[in-house]
Amino acid sequence: MKQVKSLGKVRSDKLEKKLTKAILLVTLLGFVAILFAAVNSVYQEKRSYEIRSQMDQEIQTASQIAFFQHTISNIAKQLTMNTFFKKTFSSPSGNLGERLSDKREIHNMLASNAHLIDSIEEIMIYTADGETLSSREIRGGFDPEKNEWFKEFVASKKTEGYSSIHDSEPRQDGYHIPVISYITEYHPLDKRDDTAYIIINIDRRAFEDMTGIRSELIDESCLFSGNGDIIAGQGETVKALYQELSNDDSEYYFEKEGNIYISVGGMMDGFRLLSRVSGRELYLQCLNVAVPLLIIIPVIVLVMLLVLHFYVRRIVDPLNELGEAAAKVGRGDFDVITDIHTGDEIETTANAFNGMVRDIKELMDESLEHEKKLHRMSMENLLLQINPHFIYNTMNSIVYMAKINKNNEIAQFTNHFISLLQKTLKIRKSVFTTLESELDTVRHYLYLQEFRYGNRFEYEFDVKEEILKARIPGMMIQPVVENAIFHGLAPKTGKGSLAIKGSYKDGILILTIEDDGIGMDAETVSSLFDEDKSEEETAHRIGIANVRKRISEIYKDRADMVISSTPGQGTKVMFTIPFEEDSVTEDAEE
Repeated sequence: MKQVKSLGKVRSDKLEKKLTKAILLVTLLGFVAILFAAVNSVYQEKRSYEIRSQMDQEIQTASQIAFFQHTISNIAKQLTMNTFFKKTFSSPSGNLGERLSDKREIHNMLASNAHLIDSIEEIMIYTADGETLSSREIRGGFDPEKNEWFKEFVASKKTEGYSSIHDSEPRQDGYHIPVISYITEYHPLDKRDDTAYIIINIDRRAFEDMTGIRSELIDESCLFSGNGDIIAGQGETVKALYQELSNDDSEYYFEKEGNIYISVGGMMDGFRLLSRVSGRELYLQCLNVAVPLLIIIPVIVLVMLLVLHFYVRRIVDPLNELGEAAAKVGRGDFDVITDIHTGDEIETTANAFNGMVRDIKELMDESLEHEKKLHRMSMENLLLQINPHFIYNTMNSIVYMAKINKNNEIAQFTNHFISLLQKTLKIRKSVFTTLESELDTVRHYLYLQEFRYGNRFEYEFDVKEEILKARIPGMMIQPVVENAIFHGLAPKTGKGSLAIKGSYKDGILILTIEDDGIGMDAETVSSLFDEDKSEEETAHRIGIANVRKRISEIYKDRADMVISSTPGQGTKVMFTIPFEEDSVTEDAEE
């Protein structure tokens, strides 16, 4: 018993480990998948947020540049709309003094506008007559032929816009700075065919300051003019990508070689801002947000192990109880009952196990009772056969005396009776005999009844030869034949007939005993199977109930005995039993 319990415990421990490993593996895989999805989601969300944030910054920078451009443009427009400015250039005075006064007034006006924005280096007017007016105190004449940037603008046929970067006019100290000029055409009121130009030179550093890198993620940023010149910024990569940019004013971003490029338009004269977001820096920054999620793995795994241990024990403990109960059943203890209430399939299995044990116990009890009944039938047969040798010796003496007196009929009758006794009183090791042996017994019995009843009935056998070796319970046909003669044919007026037939179909042996005697009503047929009544009338109604009882004990529901009878017409008894061919030999007397 100790070995069985120890084995059951070892097996349950193994099952617990297997369940824990399997569930933990599946759970971890699911958790890893969920964690990966969560990390990826957080990463992608952070990445999208950073890209959008950088784009918003670039849009804000572009808006700042556009506002600065519009401010410069508005200064130029206000100059062209100034009443004194219009009057001076439309109808200049012929008086030299007045003319000098007007120029001084215009100089002061240009200077005051130049001071509005610190990054304006100079405001200059180049008239249709080739005269140059400037916000500077001292400035030489402006020669368009010596300034390529001006010639390029004129050649572009634009009425306003920005030039390429060029150097400013030297100051008094000889110092000059890189500038970009905003140029707009101006037509005097009474000289519509003449073209004058207002030129505002802007310190390039103003665009550099606005375009400068504004984030640790952006490692390159350039401001391009409409013709592709770099106004401000740095970055060889973005320079090479300028030709791939869209020409519209929209903002968008695209990815190339692991980096994000943000392109923003919406500025005057086709200006476009192109910046590169470092893919590596973006990855590291996004990963830093996702890393905390990875730290919680050990904690979650520990919690999972504790929870798994609890639930696995809830599964294994009932299984241990089932295993111990099964071990007891294996040792022959069928009174064991499991008491498991888990509310799941294990409880269903336990209930099924309890039902199975009850069924096995009932089957074993029935089997034991069946064996007892078979043994009792053998003992009853044994009790009927007490000392048969004395009867045989006595009957042989009668045969001997009949032969001395030359009475052959008595001798033949006695020989048949001896043969009948030998077959019916012989002790057998089995309750079975062959169909052929049973039919021999019936023939001996019918021979004896012919002496008693003379020519009152005749009989025939119609049995297939191939079924003669079939195995059947002993003394199954003879009691039915005896009952047919005593209660069917003997009371009949006139000659009767008896037919014994045997056939085989689909694994079933079919035997019928049919007579054309007086027959029976339904109540009488029913009484034949009444065991108590049959025992009381044994002398008159030979063992029909016993025959049916023996068949039921041996074959259960695989065999049947049916009696059909009609008063005045006869009776038919039909047996259907499993066909079992066997070389059953008559056992020797014991």
